[in-house]
Amino acid sequence: MYRNITQDNELKKIFRKPCIWSIIHILNSTEDKIINITALISKLNSNYSAVSRCIEDMKILGIIEEIHIGRLRLIKLKEDNKLTKLMTDIIKFFNSIS
Repeated sequence: MYRNITQDNELKKIFRKPCIWSIIHILNSTEDKIINITALISKLNSNYSAVSRCIEDMKILGIIEEIHIGRLRLIKLKEDNKLTKLMTDIIKFFNSIS
């Protein structure tokens, strides 16, 4: 399968950014795989700009989607994405051995 340089760089970013793994872990632990951006920032004990950068990277890769309802910004885990499935499996594996 052909991937361009941008996609390769984005894939490398994921594995270096702990916030992306944390966001996937938090979203995967919610019942409907959706969370409000403010609640996500609070759970990560981070700030808006840092979380927004991670969310933008995740959107590029199709791991999450944003849902806007008025001023409300929701983040939803895209469970049908192969990369999402792989990353959630990795998280589950490490949770099972710890």
